[in-house]
Amino acid sequence: MNFILAFRIKNIWNFMMTSIWTSWIIRYNSFDCTNYTEEMWEIQKIMKIKNLVIWNTGKQSSQFLCHFKEEHGLFMRCDHLKSFDFNRFLKNWMNGEKEHLKSICCLLPKYIFHSLTEAEIFEGIQIDKLEDSVQKKFDYGPLIEKYDRFLPRCAFMNGTKIERKSDGKWATVFFTEPHFAFFYN
Repeated sequence: MNFILAFRIKNIWNFMMTSIWTSWIIRYNSFDCTNYTEEMWEIQKIMKIKNLVIWNTGKQSSQFLCHFKEEHGLFMRCDHLKSFDFNRFLKNWMNGEKEHLKSICCLLPKYIFHSLTEAEIFEGIQIDKLEDSVQKKFDYGPLIEKYDRFLPRCAFMNGTKIERKSDGKWATVFFTEPHFAFFYN
């Protein structure tokens, strides 16, 4: 059974009551989970939702990026991300984590985007730059696309390929204003 649920939340504990939804669109607001440890983030049911859109990740941007393990994630208004967070995310994927992940996209405010550098994002990662002609569209998952017409539609160009050495699988990363996008090929 699949549902799209859109509502305001005051506290992430509202998500703990059910696990039947496979796609959620969260329309803000204050996720009160600033004191969560890494272990607490790992067990949160919100991190196990198959297709997840969060309109405002707030201060938890890095936690959503690093702990989301399912298929499609779209995190908007990522105000608290640094190059280190993207580097950590990519290295985790390369080390075999996030085996279900197909795509993730973070929409960054301009002041955050301009504070990031590709050199820091890809530090310690072997990369292969793609030709200008390569283009990829973000797939939100069929349920999310069907139920929310206000999601931004993006086409990405000039990506960077990274390889997971353990199984030889490739992913493409796009870092184009105002997006950071990851697609498993």
